[in-house]
Amino acid sequence: VDMSPEDNQWFSDGISDNILTYLSQIKELSVISFTSSSTYMNTDKKIPEIAKELGVSYILEGSITVYEDKIKINTQLINANDEHVWSEDYIVAFDDVIKIQQNISEQIVKELEITLNQEEEIAIKKYPTQNMEAYQLVIKGRSIASSRNSKDLVKSIELYEKAAKLDTNYAEAYAELAQSHFLLINRR
Repeated sequence: VDMSPEDNQWFSDGISDNILTYLSQIKELSVISFTSSSTYMNTDKKIPEIAKELGVSYILEGSITVYEDKIKINTQLINANDEHVWSEDYIVAFDDVIKIQQNISEQIVKELEITLNQEEEIAIKKYPTQNMEAYQLVIKGRSIASSRNSKDLVKSIELYEKAAKLDTNYAEAYAELAQSHFLLINRR
């Protein structure tokens, strides 16, 4: 959930999606998609009910507040019985946001007592880009593209192209660019 003074839900959604992506690379975990889990963002349902509907043992909750050049991330890992397993608050500079997502993912793995293999350890520590402007453009592009309408897909393509120019090695920018082109072509 975005708790920022200005609307930054797109950023919060991007952070959530990235943490899910990190966790989904761990073979011992079955991670529900952001699309499915985000439907519970503004619900009055209790954790046990959500866990039952999703068929999960744990729920990761969080809030993000963006202010000036800082980000506050609050995370909570809660089991299906509505008991807190772990929680942490982070206040970081924007440039550290990828590292914090990795730290959150690593802490969840630790709390769930999962041993990572070498491939998983590499995946969870991999930086998609060192360019924070490119990173932000990709997150914003994903949020815009999620509507799947033609106008938004065109806008997302512009953002992904800018990101790819800022970091020509940023694979996610190219992957998202291809996805938006594919969706746009298939709408016609």
